[in-house]
Amino acid sequence: SLLFPQAAKPTDNGLEMLPPIHWWVASPLPAPMEALAFTLLTEGEAKLGKVKLTVERVEVEEPPKIEGRCLFQTLSPIVASTGVRKGSKMEHRFLSPDEEDFWRVLESNLRRKAMVLDIAPSHEPLSFELVGRWRSKLFEVHGTMVRGFEMRFWAGGNAELLRIGYEAGFGERNTQGFGMVKLSRQT
Repeated sequence: SLLFPQAAKPTDNGLEMLPPIHWWVASPLPAPMEALAFTLLTEGEAKLGKVKLTVERVEVEEPPKIEGRCLFQTLSPIVASTGVRKGSKMEHRFLSPDEEDFWRVLESNLRRKAMVLDIAPSHEPLSFELVGRWRSKLFEVHGTMVRGFEMRFWAGGNAELLRIGYEAGFGERNTQGFGMVKLSRQT
């Protein structure tokens, strides 16, 4: 997820965050989570760029039972993109939640993640409904500009795919911290 400090203020060199700073991580695979927790607890610190952060504690949250219609809120922006042919070249185009393709790409991406995890979800489609306004964020990741979107949205349909979205992230670039959500409500 993004970092969630108690408070933050801009400085000439960036952003000063006041502790405590909360950071969430998730994975559908237990081994990487166990290794990360062990390392953080053993070393007692984490490096963020050139800044060392003291690790006060590591907590494991019980994953919610994903069923029915779920209201998700992003903890880090969701990235969805497609290729667009410009002459003889393919260019990357980031999609916004206002575009139908954004939601199609999210579902397609979840189905690919299910295959990699050796999960065979039913063909039941997902339904998405944006709640309120979204917020666009532009990040530089290893020299590449990446556009993601913070939002709240309802999702329903295939519970296995929604669980994968909750645990692995929705959209692209999840290993770079994008696409993490929290479950706000279920109906």
